[in-house]
Amino acid sequence: MHSKVNWVYCIWVPSKDTPDIPAENLVAIHKHIRAFAEEKGIVIDSANWFQGEFRVLFALAPEQTIDKVALQIQGESQYWINQQKFLVSRFEWDSSYRSIGVSRSNAERYRQMIQHPEVFQDVPFFDSLNDDWHIFYHETYFG
Repeated sequence: MHSKVNWVYCIWVPSKDTPDIPAENLVAIHKHIRAFAEEKGIVIDSANWFQGEFRVLFALAPEQTIDKVALQIQGESQYWINQQKFLVSRFEWDSSYRSIGVSRSNAERYRQMIQHPEVFQDVPFFDSLNDDWHIFYHETYFG
């Protein structure tokens, strides 16, 4: 692990035209994303699918940027999901994702939110964090 860890909480959602991924395929996708991340030097701490969203807490190394890591995960997973033919139609992530810088002191709270999202689902998102957060909103388009 890197000596100084900057944590990032990131959420991806499929595009509105993409059908839901069958539940039996989510474990395979999750494992693939973790393996891909490890291969690329991306340290995923926690990850989970909940209500059609993929949520992840990852460590950002000094040479990495949020945008680069998020787009690598987003782009490669979209490609892989389509190669596996989990859906009759093409899978696409939404053209944007949400990411939040996480203080070290609140990383455990985010882990809990990822692993047990049903506990937090009725609490307004930012009210549940009590964190010094910063929002990054990125628009990315896949050709």
